[in-house]
Amino acid sequence: MKYIFLILILTAFSSCSNKLVRDNPRDQYRQCLRENPENSEKCEAYRDAYHERFESHRDAWRRGAGDVDF
Repeated sequence: MKYIFLILILTAFSSCSNKLVRDNPRDQYRQCLRENPENSEKCEAYRDAYHERFESHRDAWRRGAGDVDF
């Protein structure tokens, strides 16, 4: 019975996995630059999102795990 349940879960996950979109501003920014090498101004929104995420992660790292609520 456990194995049938596991197979059902894995099948459902594998069928949905190609629909999942990962929010990664760095990759989106790089993709935009590849698609628009002559006009990088089109990619400013992606660049800003990338820098914002970088800053928030750096700030969290500097604060340390002591300030994180679990």
